[in-house]
Amino acid sequence: MFGPKRVLLDENVPKQLLRFVRRTHNADHALDVGLRGVKNGALLRRLREDKYWVLVTTDQNIEYQNEMSSQPFGRVVITRNNWPDMRAGGASFMADLNAAIVETANGQITVVEVLPRPKK
Repeated sequence: MFGPKRVLLDENVPKQLLRFVRRTHNADHALDVGLRGVKNGALLRRLREDKYWVLVTTDQNIEYQNEMSSQPFGRVVITRNNWPDMRAGGASFMADLNAAIVETANGQITVVEVLPRPKK
């Protein structure tokens, strides 16, 4: 699939990230589309029904909670859900996230590392 991807940011992903993802993709945040508190099974069903290309999450256990390899969407796992750390990663973090969204195929998981901010 070429061009912008349909992306869902899980409720555990800071909402501030949505603005940046929307610069290059058609993105929604789970909290904005009625998915607050929805269990993973129902979330996966919604991803299939609404034809999302990728789920962006910070849930590093999602691959162990459900049979993910046969799903018709990919998952991008961000290693930290701390917005200030993401923001501190700047253009490098955003480029890594965008590449992961574009390159993650159905059933695959790509991990994007977020480094903690340096201590002052």
